[in-house]
Amino acid sequence: MLQCFAAFVNLARPGQDPLVAALEEIDIFKRIMAKYSDFIAPVYRPEDLRKNAEAGKISGMLTIEEGGCCKGSLGVLRLGCMSWASG
Repeated sequence: MLQCFAAFVNLARPGQDPLVAALEEIDIFKRIMAKYSDFIAPVYRPEDLRKNAEAGKISGMLTIEEGGCCKGSLGVLRLGCMSWASG
């Protein structure tokens, strides 16, 4: 079973850096996964779905709902926003 978590970054929020907001959402997701690790485990790669199912756990996947948090930079996308997938 896969549970998708959606993190929304509001680009219109005054004074908020969208990249920082996205990274904070990633941190919250990781803390939730750690707190409830007996029941749910993150998905970083396709094979994690099978591994989690075999362990009797729900798979959790995080999506960031606003690409603007990467500030138009492919480098931020690859190294910043996506580096959380390394576990």
